Amino acid sequence: MRLKSLVMAEGRDLDGDGKPDKPAAAGAPAPRALRVVAPGSTAKAPATSGVGVFITPQSIMTFPVASGAVFATWKVFGTIFPAIATNKAFPLATSFLIGGVIFYGSLTPKMTNRDKAIGFLVALLNSVYLTASVFGISP
Repeated sequence: MRLKSLVMAEGRDLDGDGKPDKPAAAGAPAPRALRVVAPGSTAKAPATSGVGVFITPQSIMTFPVASGAVFATWKVFGTIFPAIATNKAFPLATSFLIGGVIFYGSLTPKMTNRDKAIGFLVALLNSVYLTASVFGISP
């Protein structure tokens, strides 16, 4: 299936509602981003929030943010409690805590026990990989 890119022009459907959009009035803010959609698609653009946040539950699920959170937590607590600064069990426990929270957040009532078991094993592996990244261990 051929995809077409939507560009800002009169008569194009930029918001995905199936109706041609009118050109922007003079001085109106420019659109945030353009999308690529399949012809005939009725896909809507995701809703955006006007409130900026530093870390969201969705962003902590990304590996770079999660590893940064574990590293920062280890260093901050290591500064407050010097014994933690050299304790390698702290980032391991923090990684497993974050991995467990992400796993728990991904559970749905429709999941089978098999899906939950596979998700649990993936969470364990991700937690170990997260710990390795905090320690600077690379594959």
